[in-house]
Amino acid sequence: MTMHSGESFLDWLRQQAPDTLSIRDIAHLVHQAADALQDMHNHSKVHRHVAPANFFIHPNKTYPDLPNLLLTGSEQSSHTEAAANPLYMAPEQWYGTPVPATDQYALAIIAYQLLTWHSPFQGTWDQLRYQHLQVMPQPPGVFSARIPSAVDAVILRALSKKPEDRFPSIAAFAGAFLQAAQVPSPTSNASMFETRGTTESRKVGIISQPARAVASYREQSVAARTTNSNVMYINRISPSSQIRELLLLGLVFLLVIGCIGLGFSAIVKRNQTALNLIQDPTNAVATSEAQYAATITSRTPIFADSLSSNASHHWDEGATCVFKDGTYHVLVLDHPGRLDLCRLRDMTLANVAVQVDVSFLSGDHAGLIFRYNHTKWYSFEVFPNGAFNVLRFDAKAEVRLTPLLPFGTRSTAIATGSQKNTLLVIANGPDIKLYINSVFVGEVRDSAYANGLPGFVVVTSTTETNGDASFSNFKVYKL
Repeated sequence: MTMHSGESFLDWLRQQAPDTLSIRDIAHLVHQAADALQDMHNHSKVHRHVAPANFFIHPNKTYPDLPNLLLTGSEQSSHTEAAANPLYMAPEQWYGTPVPATDQYALAIIAYQLLTWHSPFQGTWDQLRYQHLQVMPQPPGVFSARIPSAVDAVILRALSKKPEDRFPSIAAFAGAFLQAAQVPSPTSNASMFETRGTTESRKVGIISQPARAVASYREQSVAARTTNSNVMYINRISPSSQIRELLLLGLVFLLVIGCIGLGFSAIVKRNQTALNLIQDPTNAVATSEAQYAATITSRTPIFADSLSSNASHHWDEGATCVFKDGTYHVLVLDHPGRLDLCRLRDMTLANVAVQVDVSFLSGDHAGLIFRYNHTKWYSFEVFPNGAFNVLRFDAKAEVRLTPLLPFGTRSTAIATGSQKNTLLVIANGPDIKLYINSVFVGEVRDSAYANGLPGFVVVTSTTETNGDASFSNFKVYKL
């Protein structure tokens, strides 16, 4: 790892390949940064601009492969909060009330990025604000199996929405991270291990179960010969028995050859299928999932509504739930940063497939909700820029939104702008499969909500006052 004195930590990171840094390396870097920030906090100062670009590096004699981090802006910044990098801004910073724990939150974001090479939050300025305020990120371990659960717990605590729920100091956070990084990862079983006694060290071989059985049999034979000198042969086979065994072996051989001949064609077919999966596993899975969805949606739906009118009186209707121009509209009226939803009443659904056409007209994003129960539901939403969300919502929880896939996941299947998109959710127990325009875009497993009402949602950003999306061709299929 080369480094040049005076370059930024961000510049140095851009030269590294993913997974170059071990978890202990990352903990060491976080500890360095925390030391500098803790010194500021001890003098009643808050940095407020903690980001990789705001650390300069110098060579490190103790750890030659790692840089020394030197913090810029040692005095409290006079910049406005708008000058801070929104990727690292804690919830309280968005309201202009930073505290020492604000720097801890930002450093936890950096640690998350170093561990996963992902940002916990992504999107536009407004989307980032919404996520920092309302969305709990996925544990870093979701992106890498090498990350211990103890590290996940430390990072998520430092990313708590309330400052008082984080570690009591940034030094305490760095210490907890360093301790969690020492947790040994699971290792494969070794074929040799060492046991130490009081006077010697010896190697002990791990013997497989079949080998142990053979060894035991041999030991018993030796013991038998030792204790009974009159017995010349143990397990001696007579000539007639040998002939019978040879004939039996020959018959078994012929049967095996016959089975091989009969099964060869099936084996070739199975191998070819496996080869196809290896050569293009993503395409194979997507094709299989698309066929599964096509099979379900080819059936007669158990409920269907064109949504051209509310003749069935099943749907919410009012100021924000309106039937007009032959479709059902969900509206947000003169309210930035808000979501409004409209439901299909008195139809609790559990394990079903739900499909609808949605056209985005204004606002930030819109989509389908399912398993709705008063203040809790799942949401499958699309953005006009080609991204989508899958969320678990709990209006009464401290963190209302939990992404079940990385926030703002993109898909080429999405028709951008105001074009129509057909959303399909296949929910079977905790397994939820997601489709956009007949293309499989992902699946999640979540058992929080087992059943509930379906419906639709529209969301505005913090800079938009109105939102509108139209919905049509709603269908429910039995699995």
